[in-house]
Amino acid sequence: MNCVVCNKKKSDFFLSYLKKHVCYKCLTRMNYRRFKNEIRDKIENIGEFEIIDKGDACSALCVYFFKKLFPNSKVILGKSGLSCESLDDLCESMLTVFFKGEKIEKSDKLKPMIGILIKEAEAICDYLKLEYKKSKPSDIKQVIYDVEKTRPGTMFSMGNLYKTISEQLYRN
Repeated sequence: MNCVVCNKKKSDFFLSYLKKHVCYKCLTRMNYRRFKNEIRDKIENIGEFEIIDKGDACSALCVYFFKKLFPNSKVILGKSGLSCESLDDLCESMLTVFFKGEKIEKSDKLKPMIGILIKEAEAICDYLKLEYKKSKPSDIKQVIYDVEKTRPGTMFSMGNLYKTISEQLYRN
């Protein structure tokens, strides 16, 4: 089966939430577009970026995308700076907050990888030969993945719900 985006290459990856097959090149392009949309008008080309290094695929991909978007800037990996939190991480933290009955905290921090799934980030890192360490998902993430299998698109819906709730709760 060919890629539904470029229709040139053999499809390598199945996007369950779209029910479409894509090649790695188009998958990379789609996620790069999501990355750019998330930081559009929020960040300018500055001298250096500090990114929180978790060592996972999202951190490696975030560094790659920043270097591609801002080639003259320096990217520093550290313990503070921009969060490379993925959509999976957002869903996990949202469910944890709901299960514990805590209040949703408003975060003004820029999260450029928030529209990207860990599964997609790992596939892109393997395609681009970027180094990362694979971690075992937590119990809550495993529940989210099981729901995602039966109801594709659940994580994106949860991400939109989180944005809507945080905007409504903290509207000034």
